[in-house]
Amino acid sequence: RRKGLSIDSLSWNFEVIDEDADKVQPPSEGVYISGLFLEGARYDSASDCLKDPQPMELIYCMPIVHFEPMESLKKNPEQSYICPIYSCPDRAGINQTPSYVFTMSLNRGDQSSDHWVKRGVAMLLSTP
Repeated sequence: RRKGLSIDSLSWNFEVIDEDADKVQPPSEGVYISGLFLEGARYDSASDCLKDPQPMELIYCMPIVHFEPMESLKKNPEQSYICPIYSCPDRAGINQTPSYVFTMSLNRGDQSSDHWVKRGVAMLLSTP
């Protein structure tokens, strides 16, 4: 409303912030989200991209993510992995309730998007 844009023309920009949650000030636009979990990969803050998980690392606790609304998506989709976000680890859902929530664009690094799809990489809002 502040910029007078139609909600249909908005998309999201996602920025991973490598700071302590206690030290982060509220953003001027958008929202900071913490408590997300990455399954099947880890996020390397130094190179700002997805990496293969460490041995025996099933779930990785994500740093803070800034969800910022923007008029049009300006990121290069070829350099991104469109990561699904699920409310629970059971991706099919529980009691006839779908678990899928949203998709989030993450920098895929040196690997192709197909690599992350084959690994079943997804973001979770809760863990088992």
